[in-house]
Amino acid sequence: MDRIKLETKNEPPQYLNEQFFKTALEDGLRDMRVDIKKIIFAESNGGGENYCSKIYRAKALYRSSKHQLDEELALIVKSIAITPATQFLEELAVYL
Repeated sequence: MDRIKLETKNEPPQYLNEQFFKTALEDGLRDMRVDIKKIIFAESNGGGENYCSKIYRAKALYRSSKHQLDEELALIVKSIAITPATQFLEELAVYL
């Protein structure tokens, strides 16, 4: 997707896409329509520094239907890969 820019050596998971950020911003900002202009990813930690997860810094450039202005928001995204070693976290609903 051309709206996602990586400033990291590792690609973020596929679910961290434009639709993910659109849904998160619409919910978090309580706005019925957010238009994503660009998402810029940067890793915020080296490997092995967080238990079972990877932390990304993301900058969302978007337009809100409330303000009709291009805006920028810095975000922290915690991503947990579901593997046999981490499956128990999902089964226990640890992060829900």
